[in-house]
Amino acid sequence: MSKRSSLCPTAIQFDNRSLLLFAVITLGSSGVVFAQSAAAPMTNDKPLVALFAQADKDGDKALNQEEAKAIPALAERFAEVDTNGDGLVSQAEFMASMQPAKS
Repeated sequence: MSKRSSLCPTAIQFDNRSLLLFAVITLGSSGVVFAQSAAAPMTNDKPLVALFAQADKDGDKALNQEEAKAIPALAERFAEVDTNGDGLVSQAEFMASMQPAKS
């Protein structure tokens, strides 16, 4: 006779509830981890690099004010993003301007 069959129905019901509770806790904590990872800042810069390259019509690895018009958010803040004041926005300046502000 197995140990399981010798248990009373109440003990089996308790075992099932315990297993169910464990499963719910495990799935719940997995959801929390997923939610936190989904809220993490984007670390894939490929779309921004592609956007910069598309706007860089002359291929000089910098955007002048005319090229910056292809990216309206950049055109509006061109002088602010051009941190060295040379009249061009380098890819490094562009990428730095697209990072979230640190509080």
